[in-house]
Amino acid sequence: MPYTLVPLTQEYLEPAVELFIDNYKHEQEHSPFLPSRVIDDPTWIYGLLHSNLANPGVVVVEQNHVLAYMVTGDQFVWKGQQAAIVLECSGCWSCLC
Repeated sequence: MPYTLVPLTQEYLEPAVELFIDNYKHEQEHSPFLPSRVIDDPTWIYGLLHSNLANPGVVVVEQNHVLAYMVTGDQFVWKGQQAAIVLECSGCWSCLC
């Protein structure tokens, strides 16, 4: 199936949070010392993503299913080029293979 790349908007926040939490749980199986705040308080990640919605961001969608997303955080000039920071919670993907 073909993938579609669309802007990250409010409509994709819940699926993005679910994707992040699912991937975090998977990673926690291999790294049990990861903090559980993400799982215990999903509103934390939701709030972080929501606060960055005005920044450039994208979502990869396949048949209305979110496969990946990324949103920029702070934007700045570095060596004369526009640059941006992408926080760990602002970039998440499932296996696209």
